[in-house]
Amino acid sequence: MINFSKILNSIMTEKNLNANQLAQMIGVNVSQVKKWIIGQSKPRYKNLKAICLALKIRADVILGLKDK
Repeated sequence: MINFSKILNSIMTEKNLNANQLAQMIGVNVSQVKKWIIGQSKPRYKNLKAICLALKIRADVILGLKDK
């Protein structure tokens, strides 16, 4: 199973987004997004939901449960 950080990186690359842009879109500090990207931490439910809404993806995709 692919881990969250790799999936997040892949989706951000596809959508041509950087950590600063995603942080602004979901209302968190850029340092938090960078931790998710390098796999140092994972988002809590409310942030995961915000990521899904901002990136227009389903939670099962970003969690690696299903292909796009």
